[in-house]
Amino acid sequence: MRYFNILTFLLFTLIIFSCKKEEFLDEVEEDTYYINPNTTEDDTDTTSDTIIFGDTTTHTIDYIPDSLVLGYEWTLIDGRVYVENLDKGYKNVYKYFDDTTDIASMSLFDPSIVSMDEIQKGITTWYFSNDTFLLNNQRIFDLEYGYNPFNDLILRPHGFDGGTSRPTIVVEADETHMKVSVRESYNSDNVYNYNYVSELIFQRENVTPIIDTSFIAGYDFNGRWIYTDPDPSSTLSGTKWVITRYNNGLSGNTYPNDTLHFFSYTEYTINGGVPRPYTISNVVGNNMKSLSLYNLTTLGGDYSGQVMSTFMSDGVINNTEFHDVFNVNNRVTMWIEKIQ
Repeated sequence: MRYFNILTFLLFTLIIFSCKKEEFLDEVEEDTYYINPNTTEDDTDTTSDTIIFGDTTTHTIDYIPDSLVLGYEWTLIDGRVYVENLDKGYKNVYKYFDDTTDIASMSLFDPSIVSMDEIQKGITTWYFSNDTFLLNNQRIFDLEYGYNPFNDLILRPHGFDGGTSRPTIVVEADETHMKVSVRESYNSDNVYNYNYVSELIFQRENVTPIIDTSFIAGYDFNGRWIYTDPDPSSTLSGTKWVITRYNNGLSGNTYPNDTLHFFSYTEYTINGGVPRPYTISNVVGNNMKSLSLYNLTTLGGDYSGQVMSTFMSDGVINNTEFHDVFNVNNRVTMWIEKIQ
């Protein structure tokens, strides 16, 4: 009987602990609010969507019930971006909108294929339900949400182009407005390295909001964000290239001669086919560029690689390794030549 009682106690204990509810956010990184970094458009990309930027939120924000956020349409009414120059130590804040423009991108240095990154004052709308995110009343994405150990409400829409997500922390919310911190990133303009994060303010449906629009202390206001690429020679838009050869290490050389037409800053075609997304971005710490080609049917997937920063003037990408964005063990060496 004594052994039977012990076994009964152990079984009861096991049942209790095995039924413990799993936390949506279960790990804390030092000086951050969000845990478990999410996959970005490209594993070689230098941007990080791991939220949250320590200066724009604090552990002392009030608990925000998800009922204040879910089930309402939110219209964007203001936006700013906090930018830290990691090399010089400068901290500046810029507005996204002014009297001259109501359109902006939360991807400061490189074109983005993620539709959530492109914003327009008075036009951009967000709607969160229990498991979906409706963007601009047009596109629906999957949604996860929960609270981290500091009781911050984290919204995580995912399923964007490139398989990425956009973790978002709700900094303020009431019956009139919502303020969020979103898209913390590390990037470079080929001169300096930066850390930046966007802060957006939304109005709830047709309710007039009463909000504090002051900036975070410690940042100098520097007008509207305007970016000029210090290396415009790396722009692919308007050019055509041919994949002359590739080698996957198994079947030897293949000569597809597929033509890639980069007709915009974010899209290209293969042999005149349907548009598909691409990104080209700076790599922090070296003179390389990260080139990602999505839906690259030549190779049968989404592929990314680091190319020389001089590839535009060289007119060639020779003997360069690209890897599958979703399986880095799938590697292919490519040769690409510029024809226009």
